[in-house]
Amino acid sequence: MKRLWPVILAVLFLAAPAAVQGQFTYTTNNGTVILTAYHGTSGTVVISNFVNVITNYVFYNCSTLDNLTIPASVTSIGDLEFYDCQNLSSVTLGGGVTNMGGYAFGNCSSLTNASISNGVTSLGDYAFYDCTNLPGVTIPASVASIGAYAFEYCSNLAFVTLAGGVTNMGQYAFGNCTSLTNATLSNGVACLGDHAFYDCSSLRGIAIPASVTNIGQFAFSACASLASAVFAAGVNGIGAYAFYECPGLAGVTISASVGSIGTYAFYDCPSLSNLTIPAGVTNIGAYAFSDCASLQGVYFTGNAPVIGTNVFFGESASVYYLPNTSGWSGGITGLSPILWNPGIQTGAGNFGVQSSQFGFNITNTANLTVVVEVCTNLASKVWVPLATNTLVNGLFYFSEPVQTSFAGRFYGLGVP
Repeated sequence: MKRLWPVILAVLFLAAPAAVQGQFTYTTNNGTVILTAYHGTSGTVVISNFVNVITNYVFYNCSTLDNLTIPASVTSIGDLEFYDCQNLSSVTLGGGVTNMGGYAFGNCSSLTNASISNGVTSLGDYAFYDCTNLPGVTIPASVASIGAYAFEYCSNLAFVTLAGGVTNMGQYAFGNCTSLTNATLSNGVACLGDHAFYDCSSLRGIAIPASVTNIGQFAFSACASLASAVFAAGVNGIGAYAFYECPGLAGVTISASVGSIGTYAFYDCPSLSNLTIPAGVTNIGAYAFSDCASLQGVYFTGNAPVIGTNVFFGESASVYYLPNTSGWSGGITGLSPILWNPGIQTGAGNFGVQSSQFGFNITNTANLTVVVEVCTNLASKVWVPLATNTLVNGLFYFSEPVQTSFAGRFYGLGVP
């Protein structure tokens, strides 16, 4: 539900005597030039480059304004200054803005261009809220703070680029942007707030850079088209409900830096089929992977974490653990962990080249599913998957045509 429109309260301003120049009225306060009134009717407005502050609802509900340029001299834009300017189609923010009030450009339904210059440091709460025709936005590296609900309900917003300076992102910053298909988060972005991309139903994939240390609650919840999520090393925690009800999420790569996965973090992600939990994860909250109907294999690379109730409730996933790890003897949330320890039989009679094919047996005591991988240079350690096979009755024979174009060819076994 959209939030209620703000109510303008009567405010008493104490200022120096006003000066009128052309279309504008100014006051000064200790050398600061404050724009307090607009009298013009022109569609295009260029604010003079000696103005430092815009306040007193100067352009509130200004139906004649269609193009706006704010110079770098302006450091502060007050609450509601351009709110409900229904014909405003383009705005250029000079690089001096350090403070932007709430709803500064809220409900500007004709806005199709918002150019934010490098140097701007702050976008206030609801700054571009409900700008339904804004097609995209690039946030420069100078912006450190994006307020709560800043771009919420920008229903035509198709792309967002965060250049890397954001250290604070308010809740619902890009929530309910239903046309958003691409969100580029540059390395340097430090924070993804609660509900940051909530219900961005067209978002297809997300790569979390190493600079992000925490993913807030509900950050990507209800992103129906989200198919993949990749975490670079740096993320310490995945918040509760972070990917809650993402029906298209099929691939998740969790970095080794992650230490905790919150409650309901991946609840009801029915396309998620296989998952690797890195050794650094020490805590998984209740219902974190419940109702993931397609989940088949969960591969833990470290010791058993502290785990909440019903983490894998509603599916029949197999849980695997590696040799020389601990804490698995008591089971895990009702599932019986399986030792993942496949091997290649180098001493078998069918090992090696036969009929121009190179092959070998893969064995284990369980019916594991393994990926045969190949690397041509161990110095680079780039492993390429060749085939995925299930060891029926604990055995599978793999073979491929002999490769003569490489000086060496090395085989390994990995998880799906």
